[in-house]
Amino acid sequence: MKKTILFTLFFSLFFTMTSPAVMFPQAEIQDNERLCRIYDRKVDEYRLTMEDDDNSKKRLISYQKEAEIYCEQYFVDAHDCIRTTL
Repeated sequence: MKKTILFTLFFSLFFTMTSPAVMFPQAEIQDNERLCRIYDRKVDEYRLTMEDDDNSKKRLISYQKEAEIYCEQYFVDAHDCIRTTL
C-alpha cells in the first residue's frame, strides 16, 4: 500500500515538474513581449490613419486595452522571472 501511494505521488510530482508551463516560463514571457509590441505598434499606426467616427474610436480603445493587457503581463512576468533567478 505504501509503495503504491509513494509511486503515485512520485509520478504526479514528476509530471507536474516537467510540464511545459513549469519548464518553459520564458516562452510565455517572450510571447507576451511579442504581443505587447504588436498591439503597441497597432495603436500607433491606427491612431495615425483612423477616421473620426465612433467605430474607429472603439477599435482604438480595443487595441489600447489589448496592448495594456499584454504589456502588463510581460512586465510582471519578466520581473518575476528576474526576481526568482537572483
